[in-house]
Amino acid sequence: MKRDGTDMPIKRILPKTKIELEVDAQTRWQNLPWDKFQVRIKEIQTRIYHDTKHGKWKQVRDQQRLLLHSMAAKALAIRKITQKNRGKLTAGLDGQVYLTAESRIVLLSEIDTKHLFSKAYRPTHVKRIYIPKPDGSKRPLGIPTVIDRIYQELVRMALDPEWEGKFHAHSYGFRPGRNCQDAIKMIKKAHKKGYNHILEADLSKCFDNLNHQYILRQISKPYRQIIKKWLKIGIIDMGTLIQTESGTPQGGVISPLLSNIALNTLDHAINQVRELILIRFADDFIVMSRSAELLNKAKRGIESLIKKIGPSLNEKKTKIVTTQQGFSFLGFSFIKYPNKALWVQPQRERVKVFLAKLKTLISKHKQVQTKYLIVGLNSRIRGWTNYYRFCRTHAIYSRIDYILWRWIWNWCKRRHPMKGKRWVYKHYYGGDRKWQLVADDFKLRSPFDTKRKSYHWNVGSFSPYDPRQGVQELWKKKRCGEYYV
Repeated sequence: MKRDGTDMPIKRILPKTKIELEVDAQTRWQNLPWDKFQVRIKEIQTRIYHDTKHGKWKQVRDQQRLLLHSMAAKALAIRKITQKNRGKLTAGLDGQVYLTAESRIVLLSEIDTKHLFSKAYRPTHVKRIYIPKPDGSKRPLGIPTVIDRIYQELVRMALDPEWEGKFHAHSYGFRPGRNCQDAIKMIKKAHKKGYNHILEADLSKCFDNLNHQYILRQISKPYRQIIKKWLKIGIIDMGTLIQTESGTPQGGVISPLLSNIALNTLDHAINQVRELILIRFADDFIVMSRSAELLNKAKRGIESLIKKIGPSLNEKKTKIVTTQQGFSFLGFSFIKYPNKALWVQPQRERVKVFLAKLKTLISKHKQVQTKYLIVGLNSRIRGWTNYYRFCRTHAIYSRIDYILWRWIWNWCKRRHPMKGKRWVYKHYYGGDRKWQLVADDFKLRSPFDTKRKSYHWNVGSFSPYDPRQGVQELWKKKRCGEYYV
């Protein structure tokens, strides 16, 4: 038989189908060395923080440049913006979102940080959308395009460790490893030292009124022009271009960092005054002192300093009180009763807003299956109670539990007007408690299912970027929950 190849089977070479391409892209995206990327970026950021603390500014700029141009930073920024963030489904003016692995891989090859520093780079206008606030009004948000958000995330990754070395220890909002519980712990510590006079300060539309020139003067030259473009690009609201002369768009990735940079001067100026302690979380802050007279003087100084930064104090909401009178901060109420420690409990207005949300959810879903109502209520109850799990909540939880039981009972009876109460009870209730709403394997949570804990972590001036071995061990213990008992 002739072996000329004519009798050999012929393998057809066909182009891959769309599904095969998507599977291949998904595999490539998942197989990227994400752990190595995170370790690499963490190493660079710790060096930036260390060099900032020691004033080695040339090394700081070199490390920031290395981070910006690294493939690891680009991949992590894309994954965060297009895959992890809650706004991954929200498009900017170009209408583009990147929800598939194939589009993310293409994006990884297109992101060019050298272009970011060129004069040719011009960001797209910001899209204005409105979201409802608890008081019934609407908060304006500015949504950049996905690509601009990725560039902002890259710049944020480079600038964040530098500014972590500059921020004051009493600033707690929008910073890695810090939360509202750290601010509350600082309030308790200051109160034990006799700081029982409080200046409750309220800034009017802080993020919308920040002075651009003031912010840009705080930022180093390599990034000043880029951030200026993001601040000055303008907002499209219902087809109309609005020029932005002040403020940072709420919705931009880098906006929280810029607001902290703007208010950092206030933190240092007030805290360096003897007998004054300023505690700030984002744009909310209080000033504590042993003397009301000193707070009155501080208020005038704060007003003049705030005017330079851009916002102004809301005179109606800004007041001086004592801990015996009580004050509110970050959704918590603080009050000192005789012969007792400082009590911290959920703010009454926040409780009302939470109950209103539960009532709206129940009233709008009168015909849904019971299990779907349970899922919706559980997610809200779990989130709200987790936020307040470190303070006194027993009395408030009892009231919420009773009100919620009454609404649910009426919801069940309304669905079966021809049935008796015993039938309704047997049909809807059971579980581990006598009056627990159940459906299949779903059980309604009670606020008391979230156990109260104590918060023993003392953040001080520690930062997750601090490369010292002892500090890193402390952060590791905190991530493992060893300080929540």
